[in-house]
Amino acid sequence: MPGSWYGKLRTKAPGEPPLGFQVSIHDLWDAGLALLDIEGSPGGPLEVVLAVPAQRRARIRPDMAFEYVAFLGFLRGLEKPGSEMAIHDYIQRVLEEADRPSTLVFSMETRFVVPESRMSISQQAERLAMTMIAWMEEKDARLPD
Repeated sequence: MPGSWYGKLRTKAPGEPPLGFQVSIHDLWDAGLALLDIEGSPGGPLEVVLAVPAQRRARIRPDMAFEYVAFLGFLRGLEKPGSEMAIHDYIQRVLEEADRPSTLVFSMETRFVVPESRMSISQQAERLAMTMIAWMEEKDARLPD
């Protein structure tokens, strides 16, 4: 159970061509971060997922929202430049106001995607978020008390 994983995911939806995804997942100690891209596509990742499991909410860095938005900017991952403050403020507000036992997931589509691929990408992002949450929970269960 290392702190990061890189690999390929393949998916086939009925009536759709199969898609191959490149995935990178990182355990950041207080959250998990995943980058999802389609093999061979130009530019940065298609989707960036931040998962904050309930058991890690007490560990959240004060600058989590800023760092996530800055990372998106570094990747040139905001389809709509100028939206940084709105995204930051939303994430910060959710981190502060959500019930403590809640697991939080933020997923950003980072560039234009053809509508035919959008559902497959969203499904893979959801799978990644659920997998990261389970992975971090299992890792945390192995930590000494």
